[in-house]
Amino acid sequence: MDFWKALGAAPTPLPWPEVYVSLQQGLVHAQENATDTCVGANLHEVQDYLIMTHHILYCNQFIINASKFDSLHPLYQKALQQAVDEAAVEIEKQLVTIDKENKQKLIDYGMELIEFEASFIDEVLDKVQSVYDTIGKDIGQEYVDALLDALENAK
Repeated sequence: MDFWKALGAAPTPLPWPEVYVSLQQGLVHAQENATDTCVGANLHEVQDYLIMTHHILYCNQFIINASKFDSLHPLYQKALQQAVDEAAVEIEKQLVTIDKENKQKLIDYGMELIEFEASFIDEVLDKVQSVYDTIGKDIGQEYVDALLDALENAK
């Protein structure tokens, strides 16, 4: 919400079952979701544009309770970590393929793809810098900094 407000938009949270009909009736003018969600919900029927803003980190997570992990024998910890590392590499490849295929489906269904130059994305990121500060106050600036560093190193 803060991201869009920082850009001058008026975001409106909606329950998921209301998104399609709200787009259909013009009550909202856009929505944000991954391409697979857009395909699965047939949003191409009520939305004309697929705008690639690249503002959300789309990731899947492997989560385990820290005390449970710590209670495992070191060999099990090592095996679990190896399995997660291997699965993450495979999932990343699959997510890229899935996104590409779904993007093409949406285009084939008639949505117009809009992509921006990197310089425009950089301008947007400058405008939303205050959002990082807000999140940092909520969860701890060290987590925000670590994420931003990881994203910068992944380029």
